[in-house]
Amino acid sequence: MTSNRFKETGGKFEPFVPAIKLWKEYLSRFRTFTGANLISDHRLLLTFLTNQSKEIFHLLKTAASQMNVPKDVNDLSWDEILEMMGTNFNSKTFVVGERHRFYTEIKRKSGETIQELASRVREKATTCDFPGIKDPLDEALKTVFICSVNNEAILKAIFHKSSNELSFSEVVEIAAEVEEASHSAKAQMSSIDEVAKVSTSKVHVPGKTHYRKSFCHTCGKLGHAREECRYRDRICNFCKIKGHLEKACRKKNYRTSSKNLTQFDVRNIVSTINQKLTLHLFLGKNKLQFELRFIRELVLSRKT
Repeated sequence: MTSNRFKETGGKFEPFVPAIKLWKEYLSRFRTFTGANLISDHRLLLTFLTNQSKEIFHLLKTAASQMNVPKDVNDLSWDEILEMMGTNFNSKTFVVGERHRFYTEIKRKSGETIQELASRVREKATTCDFPGIKDPLDEALKTVFICSVNNEAILKAIFHKSSNELSFSEVVEIAAEVEEASHSAKAQMSSIDEVAKVSTSKVHVPGKTHYRKSFCHTCGKLGHAREECRYRDRICNFCKIKGHLEKACRKKNYRTSSKNLTQFDVRNIVSTINQKLTLHLFLGKNKLQFELRFIRELVLSRKT
């Protein structure tokens, strides 16, 4: 009878997947399966191993080889298997996070009956280890504080610890330290950003600021350099020289300005020459000397 029942199931049981299953729940269901199929203690270990994924089998094999007295995975006892699986997949270490999710994430779904909601609440409570609470008041203070802190960095720091390791005062201390460190880091980054902005503003980037304010002697317009002007190969209609337009022609502008000057006479010099500058220019072996004189102010009147 026993062998027939085991053959009907094929000895198959779903493998343990840590991402979607809790080890305690899986173990409870596995024991129900082996009990229903009257699997003996001798076959219990082999049944468990043959139903696991490659990842779980490899983990147990590695753990067996690293024991004080190395063993083959098939020579492990059932108690040793349970200890290895519990060490790697027991969720009690993260019970603080489980309790936080229990109090903050459970909400009644649309169309859900009272009985269905109650069943879901009971199910979620199984991972919170409520029977293990030794100080209900301290646990209540800690739970309300964690649910109200609203800071991801603080929650990560707290969830990393076991619930039994932290009292309410210790949770508050961790939260204060993490928040202070976060504020200090933000202030430091803000200071670095300000220095970077100042440094960047002092950097001269050719082709942008300089060209934007430059005057083009080819077309007579602002906003680009002469080398970038599309008229740089044009021939001037006035002087017939290649490289500029007529409106930017220096010869034409010089003649125009000369004509305009003939219409003015100097009426009075308000101040005399107050500065002289001597410049030396070398052209090959020849040395040329220039004198520049600066007049402070001239008052001109139109010739009548």
